[in-house]
Formats: sequence, structure tokens, C-alpha cells
Amino acid sequence: MEKSDFDRLLQRYLTGQVTDEEKAKLEAWLEVMKTEDTTHLELTPEDEEQLFQKITSKIESGGSVTEFRPKQIRKNKKNQWILRIAASVVLVLVATYFFWQLKDASTEGNLTDKAIDKMILNDGSLVWVKGNSKLAYFEKDNGHTRYAELTGEALFEVAKDPNRPFVIQCRDISIQVLGTSFSLRSSQDSVVVKVLTGKVSVTSATGNKTTQLEPFQELVYTRNQWKQTSFSKKEANELTANTEYNMLFENNTLREVLNRLEKKFNVVIKTSDETMNNCRLTADLTDHSLDTSLQLIAEVLSIKVTKKETIIIIYGKGCQ
Repeated sequence: MEKSDFDRLLQRYLTGQVTDEEKAKLEAWLEVMKTEDTTHLELTPEDEEQLFQKITSKIESGGSVTEFRPKQIRKNKKNQWILRIAASVVLVLVATYFFWQLKDASTEGNLTDKAIDKMILNDGSLVWVKGNSKLAYFEKDNGHTRYAELTGEALFEVAKDPNRPFVIQCRDISIQVLGTSFSLRSSQDSVVVKVLTGKVSVTSATGNKTTQLEPFQELVYTRNQWKQTSFSKKEANELTANTEYNMLFENNTLREVLNRLEKKFNVVIKTSDETMNNCRLTADLTDHSLDTSLQLIAEVLSIKVTKKETIIIIYGKGCQ
């Protein structure tokens, strides 16, 4: 699918190649859209072209850009490219980008040691964005492809969906997965991919080379040069430090487990019987979705789970 001018504008924005005026207009429009319901927001090619002209024009003011709305908001996704710039994702990053940039301006070294911001994408995937990095998330090809663009470093825990591949564009390589967890870091000279679970397929921009990585394998890509090696469990622990990725429990109380799940997935979990909170649980819920984690807990403790948006209630006597 050929990229539109608006697509390319977004890509330039992510890589810091837009002018200050274009950047200000685009961020002003996104800030306004954040306050509106964008669940079914869809830009037609005409909408994209009009918005592109407003942002790049030397005549259009920022005010006219913020007043722009798609001519039609449709619930039918057929034959259209659906805008999934996760305004919440981009805007949170925009808000924190300058803070991190100022905070880390005099710091050199691994981005892992810098600020971390967690993003929960529309598909349920979790991304811990590190340092002064930028992430945008879209759905393309009539919603059949989950697509992200990253500048910087992030830890991905991709929700499993066999029918919708997850593709990440990072400099001049693309990473494709169905459901897995891995670290991705790009600098001016290289891209480093480290796989924690599952399998990851990496393809060069020209498409003339593809390689597949398995757990504890890494790929360093530098100017069309590929170097594939392995890394240790200690390095894996460093990649996931200061995140909620590790969900290994050994004889923890149910309440301790639920508290960790609440923090990781930004939900509230209540139990119908307080005594249930004292039940003990040993399980590894790492790299499992919220639904899968709750299902496993329910099977072990013979309880029932009901879920309504971000409120979850657990019923039963549990271990008793």
C-alpha cells in the first residue's frame, strides 16, 4: 500500500525531520483530538490531503489546523485506512519527550538507565518506552495489520493475535511478530533486537534479507551488516528492569498477585470474599495477557471472574 503525504509527514515527525512550525501544528491538532472520541475516527484520502496541506502550508495558521475535522466519521472500516495514531500514546510521549530530553541532555550511555513510560495499545499490547524515544501505533490494511513506528528504545510485550501480525518499522528494518516479547533499540548507526519469548522475523528495507530470532537471541544491524548472537539471562533481567514485565510468583498471596496485575494492566481487581486474598499461588504469568492470567488463576483456585471495562470482580471461596 503506497504511503500518502500525510503518512510520510507522520514518519518525518517520528524521526524529528519536520520543521518547528509543522511540529507545532501537528501536535496542536493531536492535542485537540485527544479530547474527542476517536474510537471510529477515520481519515479518507481527501481528509489526509487536506490536513497535510494545513500542517505544511506557510499560510495556514495553527488555529485553522485545530479546527479541522474529518468530513465523515464512519463505523464501516471497509476500503479505508483507519487512523490509529494512538493520540494518547503520541501525546503522552510528546509531553514527556522534552522533560526527558532536558533531564538526559548531559547523559551518555544505555537508554535503559533513563526514564521509562508504559503504553497499553489498542490491541492490548504493552510497550515500555525508554528514554527520549517516540512511538506511534496504527492499524492498517483494513485493520488486518498492527503497525508501529519506533525511534529510540522500547520493550515490547505484543498481544497474541494469529490473524493480525504486528509490524514495527525501526530505521531501515522491519520486525514482524504475532505475539512475543522483545527489546528493540535504534541509534544513529545501528538497530539491536533482543528476543525474550516467541519468535521475531527481521527484514531489511530492500527485502533482500530476512532472519528469524528465537528466545535469548539478538541481532545487531549496522549499515546492511547483520550480526546474530545470543545473550544471557542476566542481560534479559536488565532489559526488563523497572517494568512490570516479570510476573513470576512463588507462594505469593492472591492479593499480592492481583496488586501486580492491577499495576501492570491499569485495572482494578476486587474479590467478593476477603479471605480469598490470603490464598497462596505459585505461577509464572510473565508474557501473558490480563485475560489469560485471570483464566489461569481461576483454574488453579476454582473461582469465577467477571470483567467490565477496567473493573474486575473475582467470586468464590478460592483455596477455602
